[in-house]
Amino acid sequence: MNFGWKAARWVKTMPAGIYTMTVKKNGYSPQVETVAISDGERTEINIQLTKN
Repeated sequence: MNFGWKAARWVKTMPAGIYTMTVKKNGYSPQVETVAISDGERTEINIQLTKN
């Protein structure tokens, strides 16, 4: 899944399931997170990138 975001964002509706998210920005190490989304629940993900 590639959203191409540059800041905090909300996704209002995603199907329940397990997702692997990769966050990348030039000059920073990529960060990979596995996220479990449940039906009818809000899931918040905080990812911090580290400068190369």
